[in-house]
Amino acid sequence: NTNRNDQMTVLEEQEMNVIEDENHASLEQPLVPRYAQLTPMEAPSMQRALNQQGKPVFNALINSAELKDFFSKKYFSRGRHNGANFGTTAVLWSGKNAIVAEFKECLNHMEGKRRNKITEMKNHSESTKDAFTKFDDAMKLQISLLEEEVQIIEHQLTSCEEYKGWIEGPLRKYEAGFLQGLTYATRYRFN
Repeated sequence: NTNRNDQMTVLEEQEMNVIEDENHASLEQPLVPRYAQLTPMEAPSMQRALNQQGKPVFNALINSAELKDFFSKKYFSRGRHNGANFGTTAVLWSGKNAIVAEFKECLNHMEGKRRNKITEMKNHSESTKDAFTKFDDAMKLQISLLEEEVQIIEHQLTSCEEYKGWIEGPLRKYEAGFLQGLTYATRYRFN
């Protein structure tokens, strides 16, 4: 019996070490949203952004409904269609610029919502700060998180002008689809 108890203790201790190692490893590795793992063309740019930004703010932004809708569009199919039917460099750049414009529209909408919320929260905080001092700190924290999100959005707005940042994945998908469509159309015309 004592040998069996010693074995159980050793097994329990090993199990606890594995759990601690997993917890420690998960703290070191940045969290990647599930859909970013499913889209290999977007994952590198999202991973770089994740490593540069604070975890809670980044996750709140990248998991927002607006960005999920934007990233879920079929950019590869759009590019393939344009490449097969039009196949010029001007159409390629026009398509890329259209994607950037859609992304900027999405980000501007997100920024506007956050700025409105910041203003609303600041006004509310000013009107209730004397009566609810305990909640004032929590309100200030929420405001600072929203301000961080606005800064990240502004950074992405300037980065997307240079085709960098979160926009890289959709642009690569569009370009890959465009080249595939152009290849198919060229083979069809000249074979």
